[in-house]
Amino acid sequence: RVTLLFQDDGLPKMPDAFRRLGFPNIQLMPHRKIVQVGDVGAYCYQQGLMNSALAVRHGNTTVININDCELTALDSKLILDDLGSVDLTLNQFSLAGYNGSNDPETWSTAFAAGVIENLLTDHERLGASVTIPFASFIYFCRQDNAFLNKYCNRPSDVVDAAATRGIDVAVLTNGETYRFGSEWDSDAAVKHWNDVFERVEDLPCDPLVPVGLDTIAEAVASRRRQLHEFYPSFVVGLVPSIVCEIPDLGVCATLDLAAGTIVETTDTQPELRIHSEALHFAFATPFGLQSIGVGARYINLRNDAKWRRYRMLLSLNNAGVGLRPSKLANREFLTTNAPRIRGAASQLKEQLRLIR
Repeated sequence: RVTLLFQDDGLPKMPDAFRRLGFPNIQLMPHRKIVQVGDVGAYCYQQGLMNSALAVRHGNTTVININDCELTALDSKLILDDLGSVDLTLNQFSLAGYNGSNDPETWSTAFAAGVIENLLTDHERLGASVTIPFASFIYFCRQDNAFLNKYCNRPSDVVDAAATRGIDVAVLTNGETYRFGSEWDSDAAVKHWNDVFERVEDLPCDPLVPVGLDTIAEAVASRRRQLHEFYPSFVVGLVPSIVCEIPDLGVCATLDLAAGTIVETTDTQPELRIHSEALHFAFATPFGLQSIGVGARYINLRNDAKWRRYRMLLSLNNAGVGLRPSKLANREFLTTNAPRIRGAASQLKEQLRLIR
């Protein structure tokens, strides 16, 4: 009975997955168009390869869930051109990933501050009346990523920063309902979340489950075969080999995606530290490498330029952006994504800055 709304990216992957899960009623949302659902207008703004913001308008009130989108100034302008105005923003307020820096304190402190700055900037650019810190009520719960919890922002950090800019923030706890235009006191919710975040580092962590090198090798070889369907060999060849330290197996191994191999080595300094479970997952699924980045599951021990190429190629692959002529000439994909060109240049510039 449920109708799912999903961004129309010209690819069948997600609608097909929804149908396999038992949801036959799917309404695709074009980029920058308002879709009427009863007396509610729903609007999708696509950003980057996969992210999208969702705006919902009911009566005279417009709410936008920005979530993972990193909106540029042009993105915000285009959203306002389409919607006219935004009353309330829902936004991410803390860490939801890691770039693998081997200096976690420096990187995480700067990035956490940047997330709050983005939240405030989105509020101001969109002319919102209120912002709700909405996403990142999480903790990192594996033995190889729990170190990141100490750097997470709290809703109180958002409230303090917003106060210096005269921005109205409404903090909610689980089960609370906020009605736009009503008076809202965030004090109790701020105290609640401060108490929760004080205990984060004491919460349990799941143990790591070792995966044998042979099993990892099978996943790498399989991923290389799949990439060959979408990318010319010279494109995959641009991804260099990289030496991985795999602590739980007590070995170093040279990963060569272009060859589809990973082989134990003893005579080279490691460039990446990653446990076997995460390394296997990175190649066993199309979304694996992006997921272990979100999950802070690896550390770049040296210059990360090599690993960045893995991230870029496998992100394109996961988004369904092939570079063989047959894939690039997909009429449905090109037609669907043509309206996104206007904001694409500024988004690409921002993504390249973040991936560095």
